[in-house]
Amino acid sequence: CGATLVQRAGAEAWRTVAETFGKASSSKYSGIKIQPGDRVRLVTPGGGGHGDPRGRSREAVRADLAEGFVSPAQAAAAYGYAAEGGT
Repeated sequence: CGATLVQRAGAEAWRTVAETFGKASSSKYSGIKIQPGDRVRLVTPGGGGHGDPRGRSREAVRADLAEGFVSPAQAAAAYGYAAEGGT
């Protein structure tokens, strides 16, 4: 999961926005004040995917090919998709 962490000036610990500013969410907030010397760390999740790549819908793979997100060779290797064969 992602997070926005704040280290107040002079503090050693990193804390979430919810902990630091009493917000309900660590990822949905506004109106917080970062002071000189404070540090902010943005933690982003990786794009590891979900499930077996060969289970991806053929329509989605065709769309990825059309958009240039994957090459025909990558589609075949990762998704078992052969554009010519229509599998």
